[in-house]
Amino acid sequence: MARVELPGKMTRQRLWQLRKRAQGRCQSCGKPRNHYALYCDKCALGRREYMRKKRGSKPYDKDHVGRPPLT
Repeated sequence: MARVELPGKMTRQRLWQLRKRAQGRCQSCGKPRNHYALYCDKCALGRREYMRKKRGSKPYDKDHVGRPPLT
């Protein structure tokens, strides 16, 4: 298990996230990561949809300007 030593007081949740990140696992659920920096595929997709809804963004439309999604 990776040991995380950081100055200051942190919550148990943040320490758990940092431990999982150091182990190469999703910092949200603890499953193995594939190619994202912090999250597994399922959590990355969920976070992306959550932020899209929060910001009021529209999904990609191939008939308009914008970068296509990776998948």
